[in-house]
Amino acid sequence: MRFFRHRALVVGLALVASACSQEMAEEKARAAAEEAQEAIKPIDDGATEQDVDAETIKKVQQQLTSLKEYMGPITGELDTVTINALEAFQRKQDITPDGRFNPETLQALDAAAPAKS
Repeated sequence: MRFFRHRALVVGLALVASACSQEMAEEKARAAAEEAQEAIKPIDDGATEQDVDAETIKKVQQQLTSLKEYMGPITGELDTVTINALEAFQRKQDITPDGRFNPETLQALDAAAPAKS
């Protein structure tokens, strides 16, 4: 009788430990997935928060319009439509499409957009 109680106790403890281990593994996996999700940021994250003067934005909007990448109004405001158009241009130029007004992108725009007369 004692053997059966001992065996039942061991089996019961093993089941509890197994369930706890599985819960811990699931919890760890869930935490790792959340951490990975937080680490993934869009390549253009923060592009609309760039510090770019209105005249530069207007010039870029005009250049993108001449290249048929931008169809919005020339406002000098850095909005998502302008960023999306800049990213499309960057992709065509094999520049990382991050929506940034960096020297590489601005030089490529100067070279690609027809000079305004």
